[in-house]
Amino acid sequence: MIREHLRASWARGAASSRAAAFALIVFATAANAQATNKTHRVVGRVSSTDSLPIPSVSIRVDGSGFAGMTRRDGRFELELPAGAFLITFRKLGFRSSQRLLSISAHDDNQVQVDTVYVTMDPAASDLRTVFVRASGESSLVTAVGNSALREAPPLGEADIFRGLPLLPSVSQPNDVINRIHLAGGASDEHSITLDDHPLQAPLHIGSVLGAFNVAALEKADVRLHRLPVERDGQLSGEIALQTKLPAPKPSREVVVTLLSASTTVSQAVGGTDVLLSARTSYVDQVLKQVSQNSPGSGDELLLPGFQDALLRLSREWRTRWYANVTAFATRDRAKIADPDGGETPTAWGESMGGARAGYVAPQWNVRARVSTNLAFSGRTRFASATMDSLELTLGRIRQRRTEAAVTAERSFTRWRLSGGASVVTRVHEHRWNGYFVEELLKSAAPLRSNETSRQQRTSAFVELAVFPITAVTASAGMHVSVVGGRSFASPRMFLAQDYSDRVRGELSLERRHQFDAVAGEPLEGSITQPVFLLSSPRIADVLGSSVAFKPYGANGGVTLSASAYARRYRERTLARPTIRYFDQGYDYPFGPAPLPVDSVPTFQRGEGSTLGLALSGEYAGSSRVLARVSYTLQRARETFDGTSRPASWDAPHQLSALVSVPLSRRWTLSGLGQLRSGTATTPVKLRTFVPIGDGWARTRFEYGDANSGRLAGYSRVDVALRRSWASRGADWTVSIQAINLLRRVNALEYDWTSYFACKNRSTDCDDRGARRRSLPILPSIGMEVKW
Repeated sequence: MIREHLRASWARGAASSRAAAFALIVFATAANAQATNKTHRVVGRVSSTDSLPIPSVSIRVDGSGFAGMTRRDGRFELELPAGAFLITFRKLGFRSSQRLLSISAHDDNQVQVDTVYVTMDPAASDLRTVFVRASGESSLVTAVGNSALREAPPLGEADIFRGLPLLPSVSQPNDVINRIHLAGGASDEHSITLDDHPLQAPLHIGSVLGAFNVAALEKADVRLHRLPVERDGQLSGEIALQTKLPAPKPSREVVVTLLSASTTVSQAVGGTDVLLSARTSYVDQVLKQVSQNSPGSGDELLLPGFQDALLRLSREWRTRWYANVTAFATRDRAKIADPDGGETPTAWGESMGGARAGYVAPQWNVRARVSTNLAFSGRTRFASATMDSLELTLGRIRQRRTEAAVTAERSFTRWRLSGGASVVTRVHEHRWNGYFVEELLKSAAPLRSNETSRQQRTSAFVELAVFPITAVTASAGMHVSVVGGRSFASPRMFLAQDYSDRVRGELSLERRHQFDAVAGEPLEGSITQPVFLLSSPRIADVLGSSVAFKPYGANGGVTLSASAYARRYRERTLARPTIRYFDQGYDYPFGPAPLPVDSVPTFQRGEGSTLGLALSGEYAGSSRVLARVSYTLQRARETFDGTSRPASWDAPHQLSALVSVPLSRRWTLSGLGQLRSGTATTPVKLRTFVPIGDGWARTRFEYGDANSGRLAGYSRVDVALRRSWASRGADWTVSIQAINLLRRVNALEYDWTSYFACKNRSTDCDDRGARRRSLPILPSIGMEVKW
C-alpha cells in the first residue's frame, strides 16, 4: 500500500513537473521567436483638455495582443513591429480616443521611436453610467461606478452592494439582508475582492449594510460568466471592488448621514499616492436613547454600531516598477439595552492586509500579490451575576485566509500568453454552543462546535489568447488546483467578435470548483457566518453569451445589451446537521435542549441548474439625464434525493428601473423602482398539538415539500432629491430620500404561528400580520462636502 501511495505521489509530481516544463518551453520559444523580429518603440503621453496627465488609461492595440496602461504621469510605452495599427485609449469618465499609427520596416539595428500625444475629452455622463464595460473589452463583465451609486436613492447612505441589483442577473433575496446572488447562484457561491485581495465578510449591522465607504471606491466589476484564468474557487462569479484611482489633484470628502459619518482623503505625499477613508456609526447611541425612553423595550434589544477604515499606498517608478499596499478593517459591536447580568458585547468583522507589485515592459509584464485576511466574531453571555459559572452563550469564530500569487504575461503581434501559480492557506477555528447559533448565526450550522480545520490549495494556470483577424479574439486556458493530494482541472474557453465599433458579441465556457460551503442561506440579522472547508469541491459548468450594442458609437451615451446563460451544478451541498437528545441540558420551556453530536454539518450532495436571459438598456446623456432599465428571466433549481425543486432564492422575474432627471442647475430628482417574483418557500401543511401536562400543549408544524410554495411578489419605489452647489472652495450636496415611498408590504417569510392564529379568528383578520415584513417607509437625509 505504501509503495502504491509513493508511486501515485511520484506520478502526480511528474505530471506537475512536465506541465511546468512545457509552460517554460512555450515561454522561451515564444520569446526567442519574438526576439528575431525587429520592433518599433512607441512612447507618448495622455492628458486631459486642461493639460493634466491622466493615469491608468487602458491602451489596446486593436487586432493584436499588445496592450498597456498609462503611468501616474500619463506616459506610456509600447513596442510594435512594422505595420499599420489602430491604438484605442479608454478610461471611465473620458471619451475614448483612437490613433492610427503606421510603422515602416527598417533594416538597421537602431531602435526606431515614435512619439504620440493624446488628449482625452471628459465625459461626465460616462461617470454616471451604471452599465459599463469593466475593462473596455468584455461585455460579459459589467460594472457599477461610484457616481451611479450616488444617483440611486440610498438606504440611509450609498451602498455598493445595494447598487449591484441594478445590473442584470444580480439579485438580493429581500431588502433587509444585503447578500447577493449572481446568475442564480447561492449567496456563498461568489467571491468579493478589494484590489484583487479576497475578503470574507464585508457587511455591517447583521448583513444589512456594506462595509465600504463609497467615496473610497472607483467601481465594482461583476464577473458573472467569465473569470480571469488565475481565479478559481467560487461557482457563480466574482465582485471585484477597486479603490479610488490616483488623481493629479488632491481630493477630500466628508459625508454625514443619519447612520454614520465618514471622511475620505486622496493625495500624493512625496511621490506616493495615499488614499485614506474612515467611517463610524452612531446608530447604536440613537437606538439606545430610543430604547431607554420606550416602555416596551426588552432586555434583548441588540444595539448595533460599526466602524470601518481603508488605507491604500501606491507608487510608480520610472524604472517600470510599481507597488501598492492595501489595508482594510471593519468591526461591528452589539450591546444589550438594559442588561440584567454579566455580558461581553458581541463583536464581529474582519481585517485584511495585502500588497501588489509588478514590472511592466512594452511587451511583457510580471505581477505578484500577497494578502492575509481574518474574519472573526465572538460573544460570551452568562445567566446572571450570581451564576457566573454557568455559561449559556459562547461563540467564537476565527477564519484566516492567506494567499500569494504570481502571474507573467507576454504579448505578441497576433497572440498573448499568460501563466502563473498561487497558494491559498486557510485555518478556521469554530467554537460555539446552540444559543449562539440561534441568536446570531441564524443558519443551519450545528448547535455546538469545537473544531479547527485547515486547508491548502496550490494552483497553476495558463492561458493563450489569439487574434487571427482584427475583430476576433479567441482564448483557451486551464486552471489546475491541488487540494489534499487530489488535482482538479478547470478548463475555460472564450470567443469574442467586434462586428463593428457599435456591436460586440461574446461566448464563454468554463468549469469552476469551490472548496468551501456555509450551512444554508443565512437569515437577516445574522453575523459573520462559519465557513466549512470541503475535501471534495462543489463543481459547476458555466456557459454564457452576450451581445452589446451602442447605436451611437462608443461615446454616444446609449448602451443596449442582452445575455443568455446556462449553468449545471454537478456537485451542490445541502447542510443537514445531526441532532441527538441528551438527558441533561439547559432548561427549555418544553424540556431539555437538543445538543448535536457533530461539530461539522453533514453536507448532502446534489445537483442544480440555472437558465437565464437578461436584457438591459441605458441612456446617460450630456444633459445630465440618466435612465436605466434591466429585466432578468431566470430559473434556479436543485435536485436532492432524486427530487427536483426550486432553489430557496429562485425568483423567475426581476425588473428594475432607475431614472435621474435634473430639475434645474442645482436640483436633481431620481427614482428607483423594483419588481420581482416572490422567492420560493416551504409551506406548512399540518398543525398539531402535543400535550405536555397540566393542560398545556405544544404546537408542532408539519411542513410540505421543500420550496413548493412562493411568497407574494416584491415591489418597491424609492425617490431622492439632491441639491448641489459650490461655495467657499468646496462642492456641497444635500440629499433627501425616502425608501419604499408607497409603503408596500413585502414579505420576508410567513410567520406560521400568526398565520394560523389569523385563520382561526371568527372576525376578519389582516393576513399581512401573518408575514414578517421587510422595510417600511424610511425617510432619511444626508450631506456631502468635497474639496
